[in-house]
Amino acid sequence: MSFRSREVITIIKVACIQSKAGNIREYKDSWARVLQLVDRAVSEEVDLVVLPESAYPAYFLGYDPKEADRAMAGSSQVIRDLSAVAREKQIYLAAGINFVEQGVFYNGGLLFNPEGEEILRTAKSNLWHFDHKWVSPGASFPVIDTALGRVGLMICADARAPEIPRILALKGAEMIIDLVNLTSTGKDPEKLSNPQIDYMLPVRALENRVWLIVADKVGLEAGTVLHCGRSCVINPDGEVIKMASSVEEEILYAEIDPKVERGKIPTREPKFYQILTKNTEELPIYKKMQEPLVLPETETQTAAVWFDYTDLWDYLAKAEEFLAVLESQDTKLILLPTLSEKIDPISVRETLREKLTSKDTVVVMTGYHQRQGERYQSSLVFSSHHNYGSYSKLHVAEDERLAPGDPTTSLIPTPLGVLGLMHDQEGLIPEVARGLMLNGVELLIWVDREKREKGELVARSRAAENKVFLIRGGSREKEDYSMILGPNGNILASTMVGVEQAATALIVTALSRSKTVVPGTNAVTTRIPEIYKELI
Repeated sequence: MSFRSREVITIIKVACIQSKAGNIREYKDSWARVLQLVDRAVSEEVDLVVLPESAYPAYFLGYDPKEADRAMAGSSQVIRDLSAVAREKQIYLAAGINFVEQGVFYNGGLLFNPEGEEILRTAKSNLWHFDHKWVSPGASFPVIDTALGRVGLMICADARAPEIPRILALKGAEMIIDLVNLTSTGKDPEKLSNPQIDYMLPVRALENRVWLIVADKVGLEAGTVLHCGRSCVINPDGEVIKMASSVEEEILYAEIDPKVERGKIPTREPKFYQILTKNTEELPIYKKMQEPLVLPETETQTAAVWFDYTDLWDYLAKAEEFLAVLESQDTKLILLPTLSEKIDPISVRETLREKLTSKDTVVVMTGYHQRQGERYQSSLVFSSHHNYGSYSKLHVAEDERLAPGDPTTSLIPTPLGVLGLMHDQEGLIPEVARGLMLNGVELLIWVDREKREKGELVARSRAAENKVFLIRGGSREKEDYSMILGPNGNILASTMVGVEQAATALIVTALSRSKTVVPGTNAVTTRIPEIYKELI
């Protein structure tokens, strides 16, 4: 079989190897099985074969450290084997391999071209759980031009850190190959999944407008690490075009059309993202994580309200009714629907303030207003006796006819915690939510005027990747809805689609200061800010 030249490739044919997990003591048999699966994969005409993370020797090296040392001593030969396979089969071959460089162990990814040349090497940077006990983090994110397009590699939990796939995209990656060992839990093997599969990976593809190719393992390793399978290919719209099962060792074949219009990411404003590279110990959130607090004092009943309206008077009537009901239910933080462009938010705010019965109720409302000849889209945060602040949208598209606001206003301190505001497409820019979290917000509020097919997935990703509560206010479209999410990406409450309703949930903002995802992985302290300079 010969590799098809770029000139004749109209469709890229991909084979993801979903191998059965084995523990470190079984590394020789596991590797032999992987090579057999590669042989099976190329019985079909393919351009790219992808192996999962730690295809050699195993994922959990701590199951038998002595055997792991013996296995690692053979990693150089395994790399030579991969080179020979790529050359013999005339394929691009991506593989997750634990390798040694200058005496340091890495959980790595390699890409070989059809000539058997290693053309790309990376190492897992966002180490997961026990990874740090055996391997060191990678610190570079290379991208390379190939006959398949411009390609980047990342390893598993790197996709949970929005900085890493974003850097690959900024370097021009059209396709990101993600080598994973996604862990899971559950009594039914056929229903196993993982947050990355459920929402994070589709969002990574969508927000970076890239193809995402994911190869995972399946089965139980070392009696404790359960792999969820579900190897998949995701298009630049965040749609999963092909997915494997959660139970079977298999080869997932998929086709990628490189001519598909990938679209553009929303306009970034790197000057606002300087905090992404700030030393961890200097971050406001890091300092806040060290502060003592009284847990019951951080409990807040919140509400996301959705309703449609015809004019100012209809809006006021419905808003006043919801405010009265919610206050009688001890709700302290209320997000109201966005005002239309013809309604003055300042006058509405003053009217609603008079209707509030508790000085402790905080209301968030968004609208449009003029200031010094400029037009702004602004969120107002207020109570009956106090204006806590306002945020005007920063990321403004050319066709919006809006002036950008002041970046220092995106964080609004209130008695209920620090709120971080995002508008519309700002929710699709991961740097925005990340920066707000690092600045110490306890609750993200995403006011979104547009119904987005993947809006729920984006909201869940922003909450989970930053370990913070989030409220999304939906658009006025009848098929949209508003929701409240927890720091694990779970939906705490949601309005019904197209139903005028307030969805309420009790949140404990103290939990937004807990940034540990699993032992050894923390959304703040295990970031490596000095290697994210491409973002700014």
